[in-house]
Amino acid sequence: MSVSAAAGTYPNRRACEYLSMAASYGDAAKMVGEHAPENQAIERPLFQLIAHALELSLKAALSHQGHDEEWLMMMGHSLERCYAQAIRGGLYSAQDLSIDRLIEALDQPHALQLFRYPQSSSWTAPDRNTATQAMAGLLDLVGSYIYDPAQTDCC
Repeated sequence: MSVSAAAGTYPNRRACEYLSMAASYGDAAKMVGEHAPENQAIERPLFQLIAHALELSLKAALSHQGHDEEWLMMMGHSLERCYAQAIRGGLYSAQDLSIDRLIEALDQPHALQLFRYPQSSSWTAPDRNTATQAMAGLLDLVGSYIYDPAQTDCC
């Protein structure tokens, strides 16, 4: 593991790139969630967008904490593992239960690629509006964590 930046300093360029991409996936998820009909046909694509936004935002926080690309790749697609490590590294101390529940609900299906490939599953999707709001909350939290308003050359 390579650690090159301390939490609380301005974000490194890679953290900004991760967060920017997370925001793009988050925006796409919001658009799908708001404009698609309520049916199961869009559940997996919608939750793929949400889960990937979560993963990228958590990896932005982890990058800001100083972890290099190889370490981030070794974390894999486990949302719970990334989330726990980001919190241990200083993301925040007062947990948000809506984010906790969303991470828990999407961890296994995201890690197992359930949203990307045909698989049988008994997974039940969380409420799309609640999920989208929790996702937005995590993106905002990570943005506040890594972004220093005095720093203008990043993010």
